[in-house]
Amino acid sequence: MTTTIQTCQVVNRKNRKKKKCKEILGTMLHSKSYIQ
Repeated sequence: MTTTIQTCQVVNRKNRKKKKCKEILGTMLHSKSYIQ
């Protein structure tokens, strides 16, 4: 999860879009739950 949050912050700095951050976190959580 730390990597996801870090990538999320980097995306926010580059694009300045908080919505994209939530989308990335959402997709990561979904893929993780599907794998488990």
